[in-house]
Amino acid sequence: MSVRRKRRIIRLVLICGAVLALLGGLLAFTMQRHDSDALWKIVQRCSTSVGHRPCVLYKPEEGYALLKDSHGRGQYLVVPTVPVRGIEEERLLKADTPNYLGRAWQYRAYVGWGYGATLPDEALSLAINPRTGRSQEHLHIHLECIRPDVHSILETLPMQSNGGDVTIDGHLFHWLVLHSLEPSPLWAHSAVLFGDESETRRGTHGIVVTFVKGRFILLESTAHGLYRGSAEDLQSHVCEGWLPHKAATTLIQEKAELQR
Repeated sequence: MSVRRKRRIIRLVLICGAVLALLGGLLAFTMQRHDSDALWKIVQRCSTSVGHRPCVLYKPEEGYALLKDSHGRGQYLVVPTVPVRGIEEERLLKADTPNYLGRAWQYRAYVGWGYGATLPDEALSLAINPRTGRSQEHLHIHLECIRPDVHSILETLPMQSNGGDVTIDGHLFHWLVLHSLEPSPLWAHSAVLFGDESETRRGTHGIVVTFVKGRFILLESTAHGLYRGSAEDLQSHVCEGWLPHKAATTLIQEKAELQR
């Protein structure tokens, strides 16, 4: 083997080593950045910080806090002030657990304030992602606009039957008509939603609550195969189709500026 060829091989090995080291560093950096307990750490910070920041509201006596999500102008999160991993938690099936869905709906006006507009109840929704569709191991309810195409589908449901199945985005959802969010739907309708499932199985469920024709509609889907079951996918983080023209134009301009 010639000296020149040996040098090329050595150079190639060194380059490959450098590339692998770089990829390893990026992977380590990514893993370091992702902290599945980050949300719970924020809640803990709210308990001791001045003004309970960064929480918008902090109500430990009622068991919950309200946070502004970093994504979207009008997206907020309602979170427990005690450790609750997610939809799979058995305590959500008990009558004495705070009604997190009911509390979240009380603060729906914050969404409109974020967008600089007054939104009708039918524009709004609550979403809880399943274990496979979430990044945080602390229960958080997404308070945000519903996608208008999803709302249009729900308007066609035969609500006199109080429940059934509907296909959205190619996935099957079970729906229930709720006349109120009191008491907690997760407790009051646990037999229909979860039956006697194990904690692992309960963790595959995604939940969406929205308002259609004067009634609440609860949608439940189950993650399976490659379908992560992310309930949040039925929401719009730009509140598409619901904003007054002026507010919508402002959002379009802001989006264009960010993309420059």
